[in-house]
Amino acid sequence: LSHPVEEPKNSLIDHLLEVGKSAENIFSETNFTNTPLAYYSGLLHDIGKINPFYQEIFHASKNNRDQAKETALENYVQEHSRFSARVADIVLQNSELDDSTIEKILVLIYGHHSTIRKTLWEITDKNDKFLATQTAISASLSDFSNHVTDIHELAKFDWNKCAEKFLRPLNFDVNLESEQSPDDYLEMSCAFSCLLQADRGSFASWIVPNFDLNLNTQSLVSNSPLAITRTEFQQQVMEDFDADQGISIINAPTGIGKTKVFLDIINQYSEDKDVQRIFYFSPLLALTEDFESKIASVISKKQQEDILIYNHLFSGSLQDKRDENTPRFTNRWVFENESFNKKFVITTTQRLLMTLFSNKTRDKLKMASFRNSILIIDEVQTIPKPILFNLKSIFKQMHKLMGTRFILVSATIPHEISDLPKIELSSEMLDGYLELTKKQISIAPLNIPAIPFDKTLVMANTRRKAV
Repeated sequence: LSHPVEEPKNSLIDHLLEVGKSAENIFSETNFTNTPLAYYSGLLHDIGKINPFYQEIFHASKNNRDQAKETALENYVQEHSRFSARVADIVLQNSELDDSTIEKILVLIYGHHSTIRKTLWEITDKNDKFLATQTAISASLSDFSNHVTDIHELAKFDWNKCAEKFLRPLNFDVNLESEQSPDDYLEMSCAFSCLLQADRGSFASWIVPNFDLNLNTQSLVSNSPLAITRTEFQQQVMEDFDADQGISIINAPTGIGKTKVFLDIINQYSEDKDVQRIFYFSPLLALTEDFESKIASVISKKQQEDILIYNHLFSGSLQDKRDENTPRFTNRWVFENESFNKKFVITTTQRLLMTLFSNKTRDKLKMASFRNSILIIDEVQTIPKPILFNLKSIFKQMHKLMGTRFILVSATIPHEISDLPKIELSSEMLDGYLELTKKQISIAPLNIPAIPFDKTLVMANTRRKAV
């Protein structure tokens, strides 16, 4: 069994086959060429669950499971990922795969319940229970071959030979230090995400979305004194915007009506059958909440179900968030939310950076959903400059290898990305807007004794600047 006996899907063999095929299918929607990476990591990721610890628990009834776990822990260790990686290491040695691909597969399997790593080493934290578990798994591997004789995907491996070699010390000696290019990093990150989505999503009813939402932005047109300038800005952006461009930069001064531009641009993708999802990232919850309110005003309540709001305070649909009866906090884990498997996702820039740079399973789970999607990054100047140059390289490769397209927006374009294609706006229009919105600021000495402290708010920027 792969899971407790009462669950609808509990067959280990079926689980391995399903996850292997699903991981391969997701990975095939990218331009990465090493497809066995995702397939074999999925096919063999849980083979270590023949560990008697899991089998005794999974076969026990619900009422007796706690007692079964206590008994199993007396004899065996509670783990399977490292054992799964060891089995994969043995059975793949005589396959058509090269050594580099095999090592990458081991890294993916080893970390699918913890963290993806660049290095795997000899397992030295062994004790009597560990050795007993290793011996029991070895015996079970021979028996496993009898269950897969008619299953081509698994029957091609020599399980008896694997059982014999499995008794040897578990030494992986894997080092991916040489894999340093953005292509290598993205390939491993995406393959890991495909494995996680295939595994975690194997018990959920989900399909890959296609962005087809229709946003009616006319309600966002105001009659303010700035309306003419804002309309001119929006027209210039739409005329110059290239929907097929890998990375586009929009220089948008604060308050010039960029939200309507975002939504008008997004509308262009509703007919594009290759676009699966739209993402909006901003550095502040205040900005995402303002964006949410505008989205809600241009879309039907039914379609709000397809928009995911994801941050540290709330995870759920826009419709649920706007429903006062929906609990603000919940511990319920929802695969479609955690994997970003929605047509439209509104989240924070921090979440984007965590997804790209963190090696934790919860973060990397989301990575594969960036494929064939549009990512709008608002206030891009807030991204730390030390990583911005590296991030630019990653964005370019994500477009090439994952079909991801980026729209970067800022009133002040950072120097590190200033060489990227920009949407050309007339200086007359921008100067006119700044003239209409300029503020008069005066500077004077601060007379501390004269300040009525019970009525005064002093805002002093950072502590260093305040000093």
